[in-house]
Amino acid sequence: MTQTSHIAVARALPLLLAGSLSLLATACAAPPPPPATAPAPASASAAPAAPDAGQPLTLQGRLVLRGNAPHEQPVLQTASGETWQLKGLSAEQVTQWQRQNVEVRGQPGPRPAAGAAPSMASPQLQVQSIRAQP
Repeated sequence: MTQTSHIAVARALPLLLAGSLSLLATACAAPPPPPATAPAPASASAAPAAPDAGQPLTLQGRLVLRGNAPHEQPVLQTASGETWQLKGLSAEQVTQWQRQNVEVRGQPGPRPAAGAAPSMASPQLQVQSIRAQP
């Protein structure tokens, strides 16, 4: 390599590094938030936004356990992505229905307060009946 080639490489190196760093910063940046869209229409598996306090509620979804033993909590994940804490299920029922698509009927509990801790953010349902999803 000649001295002229070394000088050219030395001059180009800072530009190459700056360009590489710019590409790296762009690739590592968080993706932009998705554009605002209209809310999805309510489906049969979605819960109403504010169920009447005295009215039983029927939900469909998948029963899963949230948390770690011995503090696991059975929850219902609906097709709309809503998560409900299920109260009043026996250990046998949880074992029987875990990871199954089910239909749950019960009495909704009070909605969590705005700004509640994430562990308390899911609404509660006092289960009256549970069965395989039709």
